Amino acid sequence: MNRKMKLDIAVHYLSLNIFEIKSVSEWAIKMGWDRAEFSRRFRKSHGESAKACFHRLKLRTIENHFYSQPNAKYYEVAMDLGFRDEKALYDYVRYHRNCSPTAYKRQVVEC
Repeated sequence: MNRKMKLDIAVHYLSLNIFEIKSVSEWAIKMGWDRAEFSRRFRKSHGESAKACFHRLKLRTIENHFYSQPNAKYYEVAMDLGFRDEKALYDYVRYHRNCSPTAYKRQVVEC
């Protein structure tokens, strides 16, 4: 199996296990790679960093949850998606989208 195919499998594996995998290092190890080598080859193969892909998939999962369950409480969303509490969800969304989960949810649900 060539490296590109292995990296495509890694992306699929991540999308299935996005909230069990907590970091790119953990992701690389689960796929049998050294983190530095994984990141280097990932960028070369996919045109984005492994970290950017990791966060893009995590945010997409949050968006899908907001869209499919618009009336869910943030605590429920946080628990469903593997965050330790709603503050962790708030901090994650605030850091990566520069808005509150409420504003982010509004963007997702209205689009």
